[in-house]
Amino acid sequence: MIKLESEDYIDHETYQQLRLDCEKNEKLLSSIGFEVMKTTSNLTLIQFYEKRFFSTKMAIIVDKEFNIFVSVHNKHLSENHLIFERTKTIYIFNDLVMFLKKFEKFVVCIGNSDIPYDMPQRNAYVEHDHGAVYSQTIRVNQCTLLTDRTNRCSYCSKFRGTLQRANRKRKPCEVSLTSNRPNSAMTKEYLIEKAKMLKKQCESVEGKNRRLRHEIDRKNKNNEMIEDTNWDISGLVHEESSTLQEVLPDPESFQRLFWEEQIKFNNLKDKRQIRRHPLIVKCEPQTS
Repeated sequence: MIKLESEDYIDHETYQQLRLDCEKNEKLLSSIGFEVMKTTSNLTLIQFYEKRFFSTKMAIIVDKEFNIFVSVHNKHLSENHLIFERTKTIYIFNDLVMFLKKFEKFVVCIGNSDIPYDMPQRNAYVEHDHGAVYSQTIRVNQCTLLTDRTNRCSYCSKFRGTLQRANRKRKPCEVSLTSNRPNSAMTKEYLIEKAKMLKKQCESVEGKNRRLRHEIDRKNKNNEMIEDTNWDISGLVHEESSTLQEVLPDPESFQRLFWEEQIKFNNLKDKRQIRRHPLIVKCEPQTS
């Protein structure tokens, strides 16, 4: 049905009057628990969590067609929700106040915040911190968000049994630093335990590094590092001598000559007594 221009004008005036009445009665609305947003194009009222002012609990929007929309934790309520019973549109301030008072009988569904959730579920999702009493919770997709029950809607209550059965079947997940599971798929408790293990590992590595630095400084001070190095080279030369003779059977080869000269050098107690083979001396780089 097409509206006449006069009807449009009346609707506009009615809508502006509704907004004006809300701004005039801010204290009344605040006592109910709602704040008027003056910068939005549609009439918007916000309810914040008491202990965290900028954490939005819910928003009520009345558009310019006088239709009502409610969102809880940034998710819209179904138009079939019990809160909309007998109230689909609002034209005057008194009707709005009566609608807002309905929320006193409802609470935000807490979902299943006390059950570990690291298993993918097609019919559920994880809701992260919105300022409620929980840091995150598991909601079934059909969650009503607002419930007139104790604290959990019927859908999340039913899904709770599914989660509990799945957790009982699941084997305990041991914390491991080598796990390929991404951090985003880990529970808060798992991440805390993993962080503790990483801290212990870092402290252990730092302790080993300190002991190694201390040992190196001590050996450098006593010239033990040179002796240890010489011993390693000497041991290597003697261990590989038989193997080298098989690999280099030609006694005239330069590689064989170099190796034998190295054995002679390592057998000397005083390295200054070494007398190099003429070929070795010829191949040594000349220093200016």
